[in-house]
Amino acid sequence: MKQLTQGIFNYLAADAGLAPRLATYSFDGVLRPAVFTDLPVPEDAVFPFVTVSGNITGTAMDTMNTMGAEITRDVGVYDKASQGQATLDDLADYVRSLFHFRPFTVPLYRMISCNAGYPVIAPTDQTVNGRLITVRFLLGRLEATE
Repeated sequence: MKQLTQGIFNYLAADAGLAPRLATYSFDGVLRPAVFTDLPVPEDAVFPFVTVSGNITGTAMDTMNTMGAEITRDVGVYDKASQGQATLDDLADYVRSLFHFRPFTVPLYRMISCNAGYPVIAPTDQTVNGRLITVRFLLGRLEATE
């Protein structure tokens, strides 16, 4: 769902507390916090950065009168192993706090709820540490207005 992807990117990239904790990346010539919604991460990306997966699960929550969706995605937080686990855990906890019970704008949808699990270890190689935060979104489609 491209609207959810865009909403997540805009939300994370605009957070004043997250931006200074991340590296920057040039998106179409504009330097922004390193939040990647297109995977794989570009080879020239600098640590630390955040990734957002596509839908892990997606369930239609339509009724006779409304359209909706329950979507689960993984949000990854990665840094060089040399930076240590504590720094990464602090960053992952901060990213989790941005999602847990903190609805944000998603184009064409109303966010009914947003729940984030606790960070868990992400599979990486020995040079990188990572954490995954599973986030569940419950969205209702906004009615078209004339």
